[in-house]
Amino acid sequence: MRILFDHQAFTGNKYGGVARYFHQLMTNLRKKGHRVRLSLWISHNVYLDQDPNIRVWKAPLWLGKKWSNLLFSQLNRLASTLWLLSRQYDLVHITFFHDYFLHFIGNKPFVLTYHDLIKEKFGTRYLNLDNANFEQKKKLLDRASAIIAVSHHTKQDLIDIFQIPAHKITVIHHACVFGKNPPDDSVQVVTPPHYFLYVGARNDYKNFPSFLQAFQLIAVKYPEIQLICA
Repeated sequence: MRILFDHQAFTGNKYGGVARYFHQLMTNLRKKGHRVRLSLWISHNVYLDQDPNIRVWKAPLWLGKKWSNLLFSQLNRLASTLWLLSRQYDLVHITFFHDYFLHFIGNKPFVLTYHDLIKEKFGTRYLNLDNANFEQKKKLLDRASAIIAVSHHTKQDLIDIFQIPAHKITVIHHACVFGKNPPDDSVQVVTPPHYFLYVGARNDYKNFPSFLQAFQLIAVKYPEIQLICA
């Protein structure tokens, strides 16, 4: 099968779980004999930079990160559009929620992966979480040939909030490739006897300020417990 992935998850994301997910998906589909194409020209994404099967231009951020990414997004959207118009694919996997592709896809099927409904469930707290509103997402979900949900909870949220028929949603849990990358024994991290480990970014929807407030309550009662952020 010829599968086309669009640019959205990779244009401005150097790291991140969504970009890692799609990169691993493309890698393993390729191993299974499918012809996979990622339609973009420019990216600073680490996973793509380490992939010999994907050629991208790592352009300098001469306009600053924000404006350079806006420019790169437009150029990559053009790359995706040209591939969509080529019709050299059997299936499209859209990697985010912009609906530009609907003008060019014709009657070709497309698939969406939905990770969570944080923005839809928690309203005004996360208005800046992504650039798509409810109506735009609803349009894509209704028109998609199939939807991948990463958990049964996400599937139920899609049914409850977007009124998507259950038969249209398939739950496929995230896998893990870390077993192929064993820890470097030369790196020794000394940790206290009792601690909480927080992994990931500490901005926006990760709720780090709320986590600190909760940890403060624990630390008052159990002062021996420390917090480590990675």
